[in-house]
Amino acid sequence: MKMCDMNIKGGCCSYIGDVYIPDGKNRLSDTINSPNGKFLTLTDVQVLENEGTREVPFLLLNKDSIFSVEELGDKGHEEKNSLIPHG
Repeated sequence: MKMCDMNIKGGCCSYIGDVYIPDGKNRLSDTINSPNGKFLTLTDVQVLENEGTREVPFLLLNKDSIFSVEELGDKGHEEKNSLIPHG
């Protein structure tokens, strides 16, 4: 099991969290492009909407609703905080 810190842009909001990469898959692109399964599993998610930001412990995101994906890398938690509007 692998987890990756990601910033995912959807239709009306962005999702910043950890994406689950199942056993047998080596890369996020393998998981996204797999014809098996229509959802990505995210944990520790921060949902950025027009109304503000909310935290969600677990989220299934339909792959068809994704516009872009950005891997946040090793400094994921620091980068997560810098992407969230404060104030």
